[in-house]
Amino acid sequence: MKSRALLAACLGLGLVGVLSPALGAQTAVGPSSWVNLALHRSRDAVYDPGAPGYSWVDRGVGTVIFGVVVVGDTAYFATLEGNVEAVDARTGAPRWTVHLPNAVFGPPLVANGVVYVGIGNDTMALESSTRWVRGTGPSGWYALDASTGKILWSHPTVGEAKDGLVLSHGVLYTAGGGGHLRAMSPTTGKTIWKVFDGGVNNAAEPVVVGNLVISPAGGPAESSLWAFDRQSGKLVWRHRGDDADNTPTYGHGMVYETNVLPFMIHGKHMAQDVYTAVDAATGKLIWAHAAPLGPFPFAYAAPITTLHRGVLYGVSSMEPFLMALNARTGQLLWQTRLQAPSFSPPAVVGGHVFTTDQAGYLDVLDAATGRIVASRKIGSEFGAEPVTIVHGTLYLATFTGNPLALADPGVAKVTAANTGNVMAIPVSSVLPASGGGG
Repeated sequence: MKSRALLAACLGLGLVGVLSPALGAQTAVGPSSWVNLALHRSRDAVYDPGAPGYSWVDRGVGTVIFGVVVVGDTAYFATLEGNVEAVDARTGAPRWTVHLPNAVFGPPLVANGVVYVGIGNDTMALESSTRWVRGTGPSGWYALDASTGKILWSHPTVGEAKDGLVLSHGVLYTAGGGGHLRAMSPTTGKTIWKVFDGGVNNAAEPVVVGNLVISPAGGPAESSLWAFDRQSGKLVWRHRGDDADNTPTYGHGMVYETNVLPFMIHGKHMAQDVYTAVDAATGKLIWAHAAPLGPFPFAYAAPITTLHRGVLYGVSSMEPFLMALNARTGQLLWQTRLQAPSFSPPAVVGGHVFTTDQAGYLDVLDAATGRIVASRKIGSEFGAEPVTIVHGTLYLATFTGNPLALADPGVAKVTAANTGNVMAIPVSSVLPASGGGG
């Protein structure tokens, strides 16, 4: 059973005396829509950071991998157990829950009163004698009424439809485990155009830049970053990489992508994250920066970067580091060791970088120097969720258990050991006494 409570002490964070603002005037908490992973193409999921903030915990929600989005006065999240949930962003009180027939990696997109999500899993299967797809069982995209959770339409796919979804120029652009990038109508779910990019390992959201929709696609032989005309689906350019199976970041006319570069050293599987910047108009490589070498990650996926005021912030899925790079040149500005590796894009507010890791820590660093100014143990583990800061509140999700048991039924059976918490924490409560939330 779930238990929802307005907590003054949020999981031992020392929030005694921190109360939510008065709820009499029901003004919006978040933006009117959320159409990109981490809200912006820069992946800096920050909106109205200087507000007082809210405090609550929603326990036992399931395994939330890609975090929480906040639109209006509602927080939305999805679980690997197949649930999409909406709660009051101020109090955590439940509004609706919808169960779908396969894992929902999320995060939801929300626009014009509609919530968009995809379902699928990570099991690889042969579609034909020569072609693999990722995702078995029911797979596809769903549109839900944002107020009630009612299913408005569904679009089945071959291969998973996990999280490769973006809404731009009135069109949904989707990628998935069947190896296709498609443009879809957001009102009906009908396909406008579809192209094959070979991305059977795709777990990434495309990014729309001008007339281009740019999509990473991982395949069994090689991976690439593809750019297609967003209106026709015609190929414009292709940049070949090592493993481009993660959501790109955009800014300064460049697309920032993190690749996983595998090695075999003395019989051990090793790898490193390689951060790259590609010209968005031509696909030409501008710069590349290699992160520290480490053990091969349990999930063959690279972390997502965050762009803020000319600095690219990136964690490593192999080694516990957060680094800051000059976004135009790739020059390393600073590198700080964390408690554990991470997949999550950080958030930057008021000269502070907020980041989470696979050991369940929330760390706050000085954005100029990389010095850790606050570190709190929040839960058992964070997934690949963006650090989300809306209305002076950190919206976070932690989980306990083995996510692979849900992401890939071929690995292990789903067990009751998989569970998680979604929470709201005032930004001001985790900053040092001299820090501000603005």
